[in-house]
Amino acid sequence: MPYLSAPPLRPTVIALAAFAAGPLAADTLLPFWEDLRQAGGTLTDRACEGTPGAHDDLLTELDRLNPVIMNNVAWLKDNCASYADIPMDEVLEWQRQAAQMGYPVAQKNYGLRLVKGDGVTADIDRGIELLRLSAAQDFGLAAAELAEIFTDGTYIAPNPVLATVYLTAARRQGIRSEQLTRAQAAQDARVSGGGGGRDGGEDAGGEVLAGWLKVFDLAVEAEASGEGD
Repeated sequence: MPYLSAPPLRPTVIALAAFAAGPLAADTLLPFWEDLRQAGGTLTDRACEGTPGAHDDLLTELDRLNPVIMNNVAWLKDNCASYADIPMDEVLEWQRQAAQMGYPVAQKNYGLRLVKGDGVTADIDRGIELLRLSAAQDFGLAAAELAEIFTDGTYIAPNPVLATVYLTAARRQGIRSEQLTRAQAAQDARVSGGGGGRDGGEDAGGEVLAGWLKVFDLAVEAEASGEGD
């Protein structure tokens, strides 16, 4: 199978056609992106299964700079034997371009790569920026990742308030992920015990964090009961 040659970068702006009016189901995107995602997922599965014509359709969509397919090249490499030989630098370039085009799943995926230095030179600030752009489009999995990043202090100094904001955003999206569970447990420990941050020492923000948690919990409860309308 020929490699999927990435074209020269062409800056592209995709305007969102619709916005969500309220909380979305877990892992669901804004309508404009969700429609593209569903179609792209179907084509990706067909290509992986070797459905006749699917590979040619996949190449056509890459030529069209379809950001969903560009992001899905990484999944094809990892999960489909016929695509296992795609060079990793090509996978990363497709995903980087998809993130630049504003596709929230790619922003989350490539943002995490930058934060962790996974296959790319670490750039924590840019990685967090992409994750926040993804979360701003109501992608709950990105919010869950940010909640953990701002909680555990591995990549950046802990920020209890931002961790709480993203915990709440992920919860409102119905996310039930390992990242969210770990972040929530860490937050609970900080609130109840006033634990230290990454470098140890006393956490002077415990009372502030507890207040934020209470405010956000009340807001979520009010919305769930219809009081926030």
